[in-house]
Amino acid sequence: VVFTPPNSGTTSISFTAPGTYTVSLTACQGTVCGTATSSIQVIATPTINFTASPTVVCTPGSSTLTVTGGASPTSYTWTTSQGPAITNTNIAIVSPTSTTNYTVLTSVPGCTTGVTSNVSVAPNPTITVTPNSSICNGQTINLVSGGGATYTWSPAATLNTASGPNVIASPT
Repeated sequence: VVFTPPNSGTTSISFTAPGTYTVSLTACQGTVCGTATSSIQVIATPTINFTASPTVVCTPGSSTLTVTGGASPTSYTWTTSQGPAITNTNIAIVSPTSTTNYTVLTSVPGCTTGVTSNVSVAPNPTITVTPNSSICNGQTINLVSGGGATYTWSPAATLNTASGPNVIASPT
């Protein structure tokens, strides 16, 4: 316990650890002294952990916000920089349409702590496939795509592969 300033009628007390402390004040006027005591309970500030998975989504897309720690799963208060409110829960699924900050607070009597996480919204890729043409029954065509990082083609049964930027199609 640290008293600032010492030997003063008005002082600030800093506690360095949670616990119950008894503080006594003795005041004297001349030779007559009196003592008063007070019991102070110092509560640990709750600790919470907050994750967003994934932290980058496309539209439409969703991210799962998970909070652990705190007083209880129903003790969370959520705020967002935009979008709908989130009810008091420890797991929330959000579908932001633009980059959004999510803040969660938890409290125990006299102590509140909060954590903020960001979910970014990435622009949807512009996908191209060439050529856009007709072929005769029994022929094949080489299709070339662009604009993405990974590709999944369908129907896979008529293609030489179901992934990658280039496929050979053999429709029937």
